[in-house]
Amino acid sequence: MTFLDPPSSILDIQEDIPFDHARGLHVERVDSPSGIDAVAAEWDRVQNDCTFRHVLLDHRWVRAWWNVFGPNKDLHNLVIREGSRARGIVPMVLSRGWEAWPRRDDPLQIAEDHANLDIPKWRRVVPVRRVTFPLNIPSQNARAHALLAGDPAPVCAAVLHYWSNRASEWDVMVLEGLPAESGQREAFTAAAAKEGFGALPSGRTRIMHRADLSGGMEAYLSKRTATFRKSRRRHMNQCHRAGEVELVTYRGENIRRGLSILFELERHTWKADPTRNDARMRVPLDDRIRLFLTEVGTAFASSDDAVVIVMNFNGIPVGAMMGVSRRSMMLALLTYLRDDMRDTLNTYPLMDAFIQDAIAHGMTSLDMNGVTEYTRRWATHEDRYQRLYIFSRHPKARILQVSKALATNLSQLSRSVEWDRNGDDDGSH
Repeated sequence: MTFLDPPSSILDIQEDIPFDHARGLHVERVDSPSGIDAVAAEWDRVQNDCTFRHVLLDHRWVRAWWNVFGPNKDLHNLVIREGSRARGIVPMVLSRGWEAWPRRDDPLQIAEDHANLDIPKWRRVVPVRRVTFPLNIPSQNARAHALLAGDPAPVCAAVLHYWSNRASEWDVMVLEGLPAESGQREAFTAAAAKEGFGALPSGRTRIMHRADLSGGMEAYLSKRTATFRKSRRRHMNQCHRAGEVELVTYRGENIRRGLSILFELERHTWKADPTRNDARMRVPLDDRIRLFLTEVGTAFASSDDAVVIVMNFNGIPVGAMMGVSRRSMMLALLTYLRDDMRDTLNTYPLMDAFIQDAIAHGMTSLDMNGVTEYTRRWATHEDRYQRLYIFSRHPKARILQVSKALATNLSQLSRSVEWDRNGDDDGSH
């Protein structure tokens, strides 16, 4: 078997985990879209019981991700059972690629993401076998976690024991987006130590924004500052004074029409320009991403859990937002505004309509998928999500761990020195 050859795929592997590892749990692997469909009802139940309500861990999203981005990867969708009852679900992917290792923490999830970060091929010289959640830059999702209720330790131990039995097949496990208050990072770290794996003591912590919509629009606005409310009115009035602004909502069987408008609008934005040198991350919508978003949109729209809102200006589409929801949580996934309209319009009417539509459909919380000053203005809460690196036991994995730890320490030292240089004269920072 060569480095890039995928290992043989086995469906529904069941492994008994010793009691001292995971309290009598066993692990079932699902490795196909049809397998995901087969456990959809159990997935819903487990996710419903989970305290952390990330919409993009819904099985409809994971199935679409696997359909579009799954080739040349191995799906390890793990169902952790106690007897016949599912106690946890952890979607994971094993991928292989040549990486520019080590690097400072960045948005890269799998080797394919190098293309979106403009990392030249000559720097990608290290073959790495990664275990991750089903995340990548093109899918616009940067976080995931284990779906479970209660104490995370048994489920996390079962997951790490499963990968312990495959320690020779992977090098590094990167768990991105573990909620800081979930205890999952600590549970995975403890389980890694018991299995003889290495783990980095620190990884990137990412802040994401969220808005509390409980109580309706007036209640939401009352939670915002007077400065925000004044700014919202000013920006919306600016748009309405410029011309006729109309907001059109596409849901259900009309979602494809909304998506086609959104895709066309993207072509007229800076996000579609792959040559921009000032973009830290490039994600122009190619045919593969459009197919993925269409699969996601139609899957969620079948139960009225997807929406596209289009802003027309003097009868012409100029902006659009896409969102997907699960139960009472709405996630704002994409926002586009034509570049040639930015001096005339802004996205405040679009976001306002998006929030009001979410409230009208029973949503009590809105996740902001981006991390920008604009999303911060609309948010009422900040949540922290953590990245954890775990390394397998074999010599190559240990070398990767040492080099990554060294790069991380040097990066932290560099930032500390820069902070000292930019500090105030009195030494305060």
